[in-house]
Amino acid sequence: MQVGIQATGHSRWFERLLGELNYEQWVGDPARRFERSGCASRGTIALMPSTLLKLMLEDNFPRIWVPTPENRDVRQLVLDRHRLVGCGHA
Repeated sequence: MQVGIQATGHSRWFERLLGELNYEQWVGDPARRFERSGCASRGTIALMPSTLLKLMLEDNFPRIWVPTPENRDVRQLVLDRHRLVGCGHA
């Protein structure tokens, strides 16, 4: 089963939950959501769930790549190490 969500900065807990429940996640690209859905106004903040479902059913959902939780953990470790060593900046 797939679950489609819009990309946000505060959805990692939800993405982890979906992963634990073995749901396939489709994360939508917010930069392309309007051109794909036919919405004329860029002032709309969020698409309606019915629009997301329609895009998924039409195989027209503007998906983005999302790293796995393990990959995110490794990226965070690298970022933390980079900050600790000071990366040569004064």
